[in-house]
Amino acid sequence: MRPAFLLLAGVVVFAACRPIEVPPNPLTGTVWELRALVQGGDSLTVDDGLSPDQVRFQPDGGIRIQSCNNCTGLYRMSPRHVVVERLACTRRACPATRLKLDRYVGGRAAYATRGDWLILTVDDDINGIDARLYFAPVIE
Repeated sequence: MRPAFLLLAGVVVFAACRPIEVPPNPLTGTVWELRALVQGGDSLTVDDGLSPDQVRFQPDGGIRIQSCNNCTGLYRMSPRHVVVERLACTRRACPATRLKLDRYVGGRAAYATRGDWLILTVDDDINGIDARLYFAPVIE
């Protein structure tokens, strides 16, 4: 009985040492253009004057935001969230009416891809932001 037990123990140890497969990152290497913002029951689209700011998810885990202020930082993914950290942004004097995309994208947001759309849902109690952002892909 002892050899069978050792063989079984060896199989269990070997199985425990296998690397865990990380799911593919659906955002890596993509560029997205903001098309609509829904916040507090109101919505704003590029047809209404919303600036078509861009977000670029780089393959190395870097993120670039092109808005009134341009930003670079890092992002990481979980199955349902994207977390943007270490944002460094220019400090231009943006018009008060201009959306500051880094305030919405910086931090943790739930994400979903539906058809060709990327949807970020931000629920940030600290900064008082509760919004949904709709992005269309940019084909380069």
